[in-house]
Amino acid sequence: MKHLLRLFLPADASIPGNETRFFGPKRKPAYSRFPLWFGLALVGIFLLPEPSYARVYSTRDLKKEGFAGRYKGTARGTLTEYNGTVYIPQAATAPVVQRVPARNRNVAGPDGNLFRLTFSRARGSSRRVKIRGTYSGVSFNPFWGFNTVGRGSYIVTLVKRGSGRSAKVKATVVDRFSESGQVSGFRYNFWSFRAAGLQ
Repeated sequence: MKHLLRLFLPADASIPGNETRFFGPKRKPAYSRFPLWFGLALVGIFLLPEPSYARVYSTRDLKKEGFAGRYKGTARGTLTEYNGTVYIPQAATAPVVQRVPARNRNVAGPDGNLFRLTFSRARGSSRRVKIRGTYSGVSFNPFWGFNTVGRGSYIVTLVKRGSGRSAKVKATVVDRFSESGQVSGFRYNFWSFRAAGLQ
């Protein structure tokens, strides 16, 4: 239980809202560099190549290019929960099974209430495809006793190496989520996980 976790915290554990800010030397006015940044922006617009994720992939395209399937592996990262006094970070691992094409689904937060994970269309090239997912939704948090809002991103990147029958596709998943009070906006739970080399 969260209220018991505070018993195991060190005496100098940080308390939200009680942080000290340090200020460095004053920066030069931003307008002094405006001509330089404006010139670089124009160069980027006219000379850089098209983004590598310009092509939209349908389900049929994903199957044809060999990206469709199930990718398995292990995600590693940190889950952080607020216990009423301080944030408690915990290193964690979890098995990952990612289907491509990705399917929209409900995902449980640390306290068990559900949020929606919605995926957009896959974009990329014949060698590299990216699928972006977004967390959203409002649900009742049973631990805190009020509604919370879920936000975050879930990004699947597929990379194909080799060609023909010897081609292999590996996936990487980057999962970031946060849960905040609907009224206060205070962040109560958040996580950050990464899984690489899924196949």
